[in-house]
Amino acid sequence: MKWSDNLKEVVSGETSAARVEIGPSFVRELIAGQFPHWAQLPVKPVVLGGWDNRTFHLGHDMTVRLPSAERYAAQVEKEQRWLPRLAPFVRLSIPVPLAMGDPALGYPWHWSIYRWLEGEVATIERIADLRQFALSLAEFLLALQRTDPAGGPGPGPHNFHRGGSLEIYDAQTHQAIRDLAGTIDGDAATSAWEQALKTSWGRPPVWIHGRGRPCLRLGSRVDTLLRRKSRCLSLRSSVRSRYLVPWEGLGVVEGLNHTCQT
Repeated sequence: MKWSDNLKEVVSGETSAARVEIGPSFVRELIAGQFPHWAQLPVKPVVLGGWDNRTFHLGHDMTVRLPSAERYAAQVEKEQRWLPRLAPFVRLSIPVPLAMGDPALGYPWHWSIYRWLEGEVATIERIADLRQFALSLAEFLLALQRTDPAGGPGPGPHNFHRGGSLEIYDAQTHQAIRDLAGTIDGDAATSAWEQALKTSWGRPPVWIHGRGRPCLRLGSRVDTLLRRKSRCLSLRSSVRSRYLVPWEGLGVVEGLNHTCQT
């Protein structure tokens, strides 16, 4: 099987981008060729596997993630290098890279094998204690920002310029405001955007996650008594913040205009 056999044009609005649609059989071939000690493990797609990567279970304890387009490929080596270095400094579990695959069988980019993080999407209805959940996330972000950013990747294509100047999205934002004429207050939206363009960081560089959406946070379902900082959280089944995945938006804020999302 060749990677080119799985190339598909995905059209969204007025843009068209080639993305990869890969099946389990292709992944098994990649594993067998580069990691034969895992070749006998079953491979199946991950439910809600994401957009930037095609993601598959490898056995019960691992996942395989392959970039679905060239614009996502730079994330692989960044995550392989930096996630192990950041893990000791943050309070929540983050993905653990186990191996990096090479381009093969016509597939042109590096890809990753990770330890599987068991959990559930941390949607609002699954969170028993919103305050504690927010504190856990805040503690994570503060710990991330306290971690030494020396040598970290600055804003760029690898994280779609998160943490950098908003001006890169200026034309796109104004076009979106025009497209939504009659649906939103265009003057108010334009004013808010122009104010955002004037903001500046003015502090030492810090790490950012860049994609703290609910669908990228996992919680673990807990059915026993939990204690954290000597505080009883729950005796009943609940969901608490435990993991933060994935890390495509990882980068360092350094320099001019930016906004921080929490």
